Amino acid sequence: MGLRLYALLFVAFVLFVGGAWAMTTPQAAVIQFAQELRDGRDDDALARVDVPAVASSTAEVLQREWSKAKAGDPTSNLLSEVMRPLFAQLFGLARPVIEQRLRDEIRVVVRQIADGDPKAPLQIPREGGWPAAVVAVLWGAEFTTEPDGRVSVVVRQKEKTVIHLRLARQSDQWRIVEADARWLSSVLRDRLVPGAVPDFPKPEQPRN
Repeated sequence: MGLRLYALLFVAFVLFVGGAWAMTTPQAAVIQFAQELRDGRDDDALARVDVPAVASSTAEVLQREWSKAKAGDPTSNLLSEVMRPLFAQLFGLARPVIEQRLRDEIRVVVRQIADGDPKAPLQIPREGGWPAAVVAVLWGAEFTTEPDGRVSVVVRQKEKTVIHLRLARQSDQWRIVEADARWLSSVLRDRLVPGAVPDFPKPEQPRN
């Protein structure tokens, strides 16, 4: 009886340690993030997002696209390659204002998704509770560790990428440091402060 008790205690210990370890993985972080959005817990979901980092990567895409559009097609404008860095510098002057605006709008978007707002750019199913979130992430998402230690998370539907995130280990938790910057820039471009940067090019479709 004593031996059996020790065996049960050992199994319980292994399960406890294994469970604690599992909760520190990127997969667990994404599952918790998804469930917080499904539950409408926007503050908890936002705590898992490094908003300044996401805003910075999105601004990088905006800067590149705007500079490219303003410089024109290099096949028809011989000065295009010369002008592009100049327009990038011009964008850089307004970038602090743009990044602050992006941070505000990213928080708005996360809250809209969590609240199930019809205006949200992404609608997530609410049925199924925690088990559904676990199944959706573990079976529907691809996790890849990158050379710099960050983890790329891709969700595809019918061979099209619908969600692309990057996570980084910060202190004792995994946090989202980059969303699909091209998609996010197309969502947020029209929400920027009018006049902060003039004449943005038309939003591109999310990449496949």
